[in-house]
Amino acid sequence: MGIHLHLLNASGVFNADRERIDAALAASLERILPLLPPLAVDVVAAAEPWAVIPELGLGGYSPGAHRVQLAFELPLRDGFEADLLAMLGHELHHCARWSGPGYGRSFAEALVSEGLACAFEGELRPSYLPFYAAAELPAAIYELARRQLQYRQYDHAAWFFGSSANIPRHAGYTLGLALARRYQAEHPGTSAAELWAEPAESFLGYLDGL
Repeated sequence: MGIHLHLLNASGVFNADRERIDAALAASLERILPLLPPLAVDVVAAAEPWAVIPELGLGGYSPGAHRVQLAFELPLRDGFEADLLAMLGHELHHCARWSGPGYGRSFAEALVSEGLACAFEGELRPSYLPFYAAAELPAAIYELARRQLQYRQYDHAAWFFGSSANIPRHAGYTLGLALARRYQAEHPGTSAAELWAEPAESFLGYLDGL
């Protein structure tokens, strides 16, 4: 059990930043782990600038309950520590959810998993709103999302990464966070950390009023 870090550094690419990265990871885990259920996760970190979110210089991915992949752009940017806290929290929330109901196969389930992970970022960084959960969406996008909720063959890259000209970049994160926040508003005192195992079905009625 626990978190095991694997920094891919055979080339020495991280040598100049190793202490800063180690300190930021340790501080992040100290904040994150008490809020989530016990985890057993390998965190694999690599210098892969092509895999980062351009606005952050960081990237993250969690394909299951026991692995997080982190990508770094070097040199590290100012504010790296705060951004790493949010990103690692987001991905470890996914790991927790993978160990419970799962990330999900339908569009609706993905919206809930991503929305809760974004809400957890905000709990780690008060007043913080991930820029990728703040897209301005026309009414037609909400209607399109409602029609596709139960789709299993949905276009994940279009909804979450902006691969389609017809759907605003990051629309899925914005919709997911709205679902999570509306649920929390009607269940006062419930944190995103506590909702890691809540079934997606609990959230779906809240899309109607968006």
